[in-house]
Amino acid sequence: MTALTSIAPSRTLKAVTFGALLLVLVAVIGLVVDPRQILGVPAWSKTLKFAISTFLYAFTLNWVVSVLPPKARIIRGIFKTTNGILIAEVLLILLQTIRGVPSHFNSATSFDTLVWGAMGAMISVFWVLTFVATVLVLFQKTASPLITWSIRLGLILSLVGFMEGYLMASPNPMQQAVLEAGQKLDLIGAHTVGVLKDGGPGIPLIGWSTEHGDLRIGHFVGTHALQFMPLLAFFLLGLRNRWLTERKRIQLLWIGAAGYLGVVGWLVWQALRDESILHPGTTTLLSGAGLLAGIGILVAGVLVSARSQHQTGKALGTD
Repeated sequence: MTALTSIAPSRTLKAVTFGALLLVLVAVIGLVVDPRQILGVPAWSKTLKFAISTFLYAFTLNWVVSVLPPKARIIRGIFKTTNGILIAEVLLILLQTIRGVPSHFNSATSFDTLVWGAMGAMISVFWVLTFVATVLVLFQKTASPLITWSIRLGLILSLVGFMEGYLMASPNPMQQAVLEAGQKLDLIGAHTVGVLKDGGPGIPLIGWSTEHGDLRIGHFVGTHALQFMPLLAFFLLGLRNRWLTERKRIQLLWIGAAGYLGVVGWLVWQALRDESILHPGTTTLLSGAGLLAGIGILVAGVLVSARSQHQTGKALGTD
């Protein structure tokens, strides 16, 4: 197998990865020693979730810059900046956790509004910079075409996942009605569909609603496409089938990306219909089964085609 490393990993991204890991440790300690709850979930759960996500993101991007060609300095610089933004975001969440108040959608006081506004502005800058980096990555190559495409597709899908977060930031219909009536709300925006504000029964620690639709699920899956796609690429690289050419492996990778996007869309669609992930209706189950069947048919088609071409090549003596 061709070596995949072109340049040394970034010391800045290593530092961000280590910093995020420290925040994970702090959050775990907080969960153990601090009994407080915020909106019905342990106070430190959000810090823990965001610290883990930041760790995974920084770790993955550190690998990405190590396999890109040395000339990709601008991309390297953008990724350093975006990871710095993520660390700042988690630190603001940590601040609100220490204060014992919600970090997201919080407009209870001027300070809370300032913190939430800063978080919103930072994540917008993060998205724009990631978009620029993604466009630049489209023109870069690594030692493996399959790995190259996994990075490109992973970044594109992650951008879609991050964009889904904007669905949560605006007032939902119930909040809009309250605001139009001239009343004040402490929380404007929500992860949960069909309620005035977040809270209520949820999956332990994670907090995803067990009674209503929850937009965090599709957001979570979408944003971690950058981890899934390279893992899928490495799995495909590891397949020993001689008849599975590089072109066919890339086709399977594209099918995986299309299926992943379909799953994200399916999860968001379910949430917007105010349906809990734990209680899917018949329509949701049938559509999910149809999505999986479609992916399976496409994968089978590529495998059959690859096998047929290999046998034809052997018969003609060209294999």
